[in-house]
Amino acid sequence: MKTSKHWLCICLLSLPVMATLSGCASTATERFYSLDYERQTKPASEASALAYEILIESVKIPDAINRPQFVIQHDSGELSMLEHQRWLAPLEEQIALALAGNLRASLASAWVTTEPAEQASLPRLRLRIEVQRLLLKPGKSAELDISWVVLDKDRKALRRQHQLITVPVASPQYAALAASVSDAIRQLSTAIAVDIKALQAS
Repeated sequence: MKTSKHWLCICLLSLPVMATLSGCASTATERFYSLDYERQTKPASEASALAYEILIESVKIPDAINRPQFVIQHDSGELSMLEHQRWLAPLEEQIALALAGNLRASLASAWVTTEPAEQASLPRLRLRIEVQRLLLKPGKSAELDISWVVLDKDRKALRRQHQLITVPVASPQYAALAASVSDAIRQLSTAIAVDIKALQAS
């Protein structure tokens, strides 16, 4: 009888532990995503060919979507946050870095930076980005509604533009959704590069 009671106590004590372990095993894993961009650097031999600097001065994003979590739109129009699908770094930082990388690849004579130098040795253009909307629809599309302003060194606006960019999403996977946002930023970079080339030619 003592042996039976002893084993009964062990079994009862084990139940909460097993339940806790089972709960841990079913916890969803957080996944992190970053924006892809051109990682092309200029050789030292090309440094003397640099003619101007582009400073990405600011990237503004509405608070509703400026979250670590993916904010997605459902067919009903309702927005929701995905707690376990997250951006690797703040979204405004990722957009600035992706834009800088893409512009470096497109503008051979430009030094592109997100950090202002104390004293600019090159003529400086300033770039301000404002995201109006970023609608993420898994398995369907990523829609980027965005405006930008190119300013001179004294912050006088030289050009103002607005564009709505919609990129299809190749699959229901969230990695495909992040890839479509990267493509949208790549298209934005191309449009800005065209603007800057026109300003340099005028």
